[in-house]
Amino acid sequence: MLFQNLRRFVIFIAVILGLMSANIYACGCVGMPNEKIEAIVLSASMNSSTVFSGKVTGTEYRKGIPLMQHDLDRSEKWIKEGYETMVVKFDVDRWWKGDFTSNAFLVTGNLKRNDGITQGNSCEYNFKTGSSYLVFATGGPGERRTHACALTREMPHADAIIKELGPGRLPIETEPSDRVKP
Repeated sequence: MLFQNLRRFVIFIAVILGLMSANIYACGCVGMPNEKIEAIVLSASMNSSTVFSGKVTGTEYRKGIPLMQHDLDRSEKWIKEGYETMVVKFDVDRWWKGDFTSNAFLVTGNLKRNDGITQGNSCEYNFKTGSSYLVFATGGPGERRTHACALTREMPHADAIIKELGPGRLPIETEPSDRVKP
C-alpha cells in the first residue's frame, strides 16, 4: 500500500514538473583543487579587465544594456517588449587593475521585465548593499561583469587574495569611465 501511494506521488510530481517546464540554466564552476593561491590569483588577474575592492552603495535597474550570450532565450516575447538590467554601484577604496576612479559600476544578469517580474540566473554574484567586496570583473567600459565562479569575494574572506595581489592603488577622484548610461 505504501509503495503504491509513493509511486502515485512520484508520478504526480513528474507530471507537475513537466507542465511547469522552463529553460533552466545551471552554473557550474570548475577549479583546480591542488593549485596554489599564487597561481589562482595570477590567473584570475590575467583573465580580468578590472580588479578592485569597494563597498556596494546601491543598485538600480537601467534600460538599454544588452543581454549576454547566456542570458535566457532571446526569442521570448518579454525581451522584445523591453527589460531593464540591474547595475551595482561601488565606492572603490583600492584598485589593482582598471581605471582607478572612486566609483565603479557592474552590470548583472538580473533583469526586470516590463510587467515587473524580475529574474536572474544561478551564476550571478549576489551583492549586498553596505557590504565590501574584492571584485574581479571582465568586459569593457559600461559592460563590466562578474559572476559566482570568479574570484570575487566578500570582505574579509578575501584577505589571502589581497595579500597575494599586493598593495594596489588608491582611487583618483574623477567620474568613472565605465558609467552605464541611464
